[in-house]
Amino acid sequence: MLSFLPALIRIIIIPLLLSACSVNPATLKREFNIVSEEKEIRLGRNASYSVAQSFGGIYEDDYLQKYINKVGQKLVKVCDRSYLQYYFQVVDSPILNAFALPGGYVFITRGLLAELENEAQLASVLGHEIGHICARHSAIQLSEALGYQMVTLAALAAGPNAGEMLTVATSLSQTMRLGYSREREFQADAMGLKFMYKAGYDPMEVSNFLIQLSKMSSGLVGYSVYTATHPDTFDRIRETRNKAKLMVALDLTRDKLNQKNSSGEAGVTREEVSAYQGNIFEDEYISHLDGLLYGSRENPSRIRIYVVEEGDTFTSIAEKVLEDKDQAEKIAEFNDMDDMEVDDCLQPGKKLKIIY
Repeated sequence: MLSFLPALIRIIIIPLLLSACSVNPATLKREFNIVSEEKEIRLGRNASYSVAQSFGGIYEDDYLQKYINKVGQKLVKVCDRSYLQYYFQVVDSPILNAFALPGGYVFITRGLLAELENEAQLASVLGHEIGHICARHSAIQLSEALGYQMVTLAALAAGPNAGEMLTVATSLSQTMRLGYSREREFQADAMGLKFMYKAGYDPMEVSNFLIQLSKMSSGLVGYSVYTATHPDTFDRIRETRNKAKLMVALDLTRDKLNQKNSSGEAGVTREEVSAYQGNIFEDEYISHLDGLLYGSRENPSRIRIYVVEEGDTFTSIAEKVLEDKDQAEKIAEFNDMDDMEVDDCLQPGKKLKIIY
């Protein structure tokens, strides 16, 4: 098959192909990968600025940026490639999306932040993207894209050049536009779920976020493109919910065994698993959204946080704050509380997102 290639290129390519298949320590699967870790990091670093610019640039809010990075770094401490340096940044785009570049670069749009309900849901999104990085999905996908381009393979092995960067840019752009394979998305879901649970978050918030995502998927923008090219959202909800319940059940069982000094039975019921409530940090998250730009920059609005007072309903809040009681249903929907009647009394002290 390689006989048509010049001898020098064959000398480069054949050992490369033989050595490129190795076991990925994060997924424990044998995979084809010609991109070294050093090159993977460099590719992500070189692409990070232009990618951020293509999504409106870095969002100018140091307070919010530091918070997103803080949550991301919690997950980094428990991930499979914690020795890498990770960067978490909010980009100034109204679409609903999050994505990762090779080597530790994670981006989330302000549009998606506006739709999340708590810090645990944020951790579920960031954890999923960290999962892609830990499993080296970009590097593997790039390797596969180059796998049939033998001359380009040789160039990539020999060193960086314009041809390499063109191929890399094309591959990264396609990945951000179309996502990864079904198997790799499920891998990232499972890894992100593990990371967020180990970091102390309620793992059920992964499936809760995906349920919200299924409601938000309308039109070919942002996360609706993401969902259209990823595994069926309801499959992801089922998988992540089952895995989360299993994690909780195993931990509850372990706790019971420890209480019994590892002797006797320690059964866990469905009711006990369902009653489990982990950390979600809702107030902490919502507080950081105050003043967040919402919608396009051509016709901008902002999110303001309203603290519910005694006797407040969605109708009274809409009339008091927006001077339009017809906005009550939109406020309820935006806060994922559309299962309530707009004239039901709300819990005092609860923080609501309102678009001004």
